[in-house]
Amino acid sequence: MITDDQLRALWEEIKRRTKAAGEINRPLWRALDAAVPIALDGRVVVVGLPAEEFHEAGAFENSENKVLLDKVLGSVASKPLELLVIEGSTKTEYGQWQAREAAAAELRRRSTTSTEAAEEDTSEEADEARASSVSRLVLQFGRELHVAYRALPNRSQTTARARFLVDALEKLQEVETQMAEMEGSPALKERQLSRAVDRLADMLDADAIAIAMEYERMKRLGR
Repeated sequence: MITDDQLRALWEEIKRRTKAAGEINRPLWRALDAAVPIALDGRVVVVGLPAEEFHEAGAFENSENKVLLDKVLGSVASKPLELLVIEGSTKTEYGQWQAREAAAAELRRRSTTSTEAAEEDTSEEADEARASSVSRLVLQFGRELHVAYRALPNRSQTTARARFLVDALEKLQEVETQMAEMEGSPALKERQLSRAVDRLADMLDADAIAIAMEYERMKRLGR
């Protein structure tokens, strides 16, 4: 079994090789530096991001970044490794994540055998599954934003970033509409919406409150 010191050393080596192998990639580097190594579960390197920094997780899901990370993970140890990023920074939170994923898998299994039973399921396991669904929707939004921003012409120009912001906020309204149709508490959906805004602000080096205010203004104007 790997010790905590060995796990930290492994993660530091993964970070070093990733940064050395690719061009300057600030979103990915920030995500690497923010991530905390939690466990080596078989061949899976489990790292976590605290709730206030989980918006950085989208950088790990970017297709170009995944190719780079897979290359590093395939060579850093005697056997190919995989990377799992969760919200949290402790082994306890990893255990809670595993429980949520198991609950979501169980709910999906039930839905294939009994749609009616799945619709009426109001258990704690179902609540956990709903939370995972909303989180995945926002994470996908973040991944798509990252890809679009990387491909944005003249993204160093303020006007180009402003147009990107307007388009992104219009897409965020679509995400919020989808969330409204999903099951889950209003507090859960508000938290995930805030994370999407934080991710966008971080990408544009902008103030999250200012972006949130613009988003609310656009909604009230019916844009």
